[in-house]
Amino acid sequence: MQWMKNVGTNIASVAQDGLKHVEKAVAKKEEPKKARAAPKVPFGSGTRKSVLIGINYFGQKPGELRGCHNDVETIKRFITKQGFPSNPQQQKVLLDGKGDPTTEPTRDNIIAAMKWLVSGAKAGDVLYMHYSGHGGSLKDDNGDEADGRDETMVPVDYKEKGQIRDDLIYDILVRALPAGVRLTVIFDCCHSGTLMDLPYVFKANEANCKNWYEGIPAMIMNRKWDVRDLKGMGNEALDMFKDIYGAFQNRNEGKDKKPGELGFQRETRMEALADVVMFSGCMDKQTSADVRDTGKHFVLPADAGPGGAGGALTNSLIQTLSTKGDIQFIELLDSMRKILGEKNFTQVPQLSCSKEMKLDRKFDLVHEL
Repeated sequence: MQWMKNVGTNIASVAQDGLKHVEKAVAKKEEPKKARAAPKVPFGSGTRKSVLIGINYFGQKPGELRGCHNDVETIKRFITKQGFPSNPQQQKVLLDGKGDPTTEPTRDNIIAAMKWLVSGAKAGDVLYMHYSGHGGSLKDDNGDEADGRDETMVPVDYKEKGQIRDDLIYDILVRALPAGVRLTVIFDCCHSGTLMDLPYVFKANEANCKNWYEGIPAMIMNRKWDVRDLKGMGNEALDMFKDIYGAFQNRNEGKDKKPGELGFQRETRMEALADVVMFSGCMDKQTSADVRDTGKHFVLPADAGPGGAGGALTNSLIQTLSTKGDIQFIELLDSMRKILGEKNFTQVPQLSCSKEMKLDRKFDLVHEL
C-alpha cells in the first residue's frame, strides 16, 4: 500500500506545481501592459503653411482702401525670413483686382483658404495667416457675445455673399487644430479685437502697458467665454452677475477696473487644443488706419516692403521687429502702441491667445506658448 501513497503524493505534488504555473500564466496574462509613451513632437518641426489676404475693394466707393496689397507683400517678406516657404503648395495669396477668380478674396475663396491652411495639420506644424482689409460688426446671431455684436471679415463680394463672422473663423481655424500646432494670425482691420473669439485677451493700452518692466501684466478671460458657459441664464441676469462679480473681484484684488472687466475662470474644458496667437489692429469698437504714406509715419528697412500706403498695425509691427531684434510679447505690444500713439493713431493693438500666455516670453512664430 505504500507505493499507492507514494503515487498519490507525487500526483499531488505535480498538481500543485501545475497549478502554480497556471496561476503565474494567468497573472502574467492579466497584468496590464504599460503603454509606451509616444515621443513628444517638437514645436516647429513640421510643415509650415501660410495664407495672406489683402483687399483694396477697387471701385467700391465709399470703402476703397489703398494699402492692403502692400501689407501682404510686406508680411510675405517678413515671414519668408522666418522660414515660411512661398511655393504654391505651402502658401496661398488672395488679392483682389488681379483678374484670377481662383485668387480673388471672395467669401468662398477666403473660407476655402482658411480650411486649406489647417487641413491635415499635425503636431509640430507651424501656420500663419494675415488679413488686411475691412473689418465689420454685425448683430450677434446666436447669443454668445457679451456685447451683442459679432466681429467680421469683409470679403470683396460681401454685398452679395455676406461677411464672415467670428464664430465661423473660430470653428475653421481653431476648433479643429490638434495639440502641438502653432498658429499665428494678424488682422489689420477695424473691429478686430476679438475676431477669432480666443479665450485670453490683452489690450495694449497705456494703463495695461504702464511700467510693464516693473511687473508683467496678465491676460484676462474673454467675456465671450463666460457667456458660452452661462448663456442659459437670461441676458439681464447674466449682465448683473458679471457686474456684481467683477466689482467683488476688483475690491478684493485692488484692481482699478470697471465692473465685469475681469475674466472668470472657466469650469468647462477648453475647446482650443492648439497654441494660437492673434494680433489685432484695434479693439472691437475701434477702427484701424489705412495709412497713405507709410514712409512718413514709420521707420522701416529699405527692403521691408513696397512702400506707399499700408496698414498702421502691419507697419508698426514690422518697425518694432526690425529695430529691436529679440523682444518680449509685452515689449512688442508696448512699442507698437507707442509708435501708433506718437503718430496720433487712436487704435489700440490687442493680443488674443488660445492659452494664458506669460507676456514676458520671447516673441516668435514657432514655439509653444
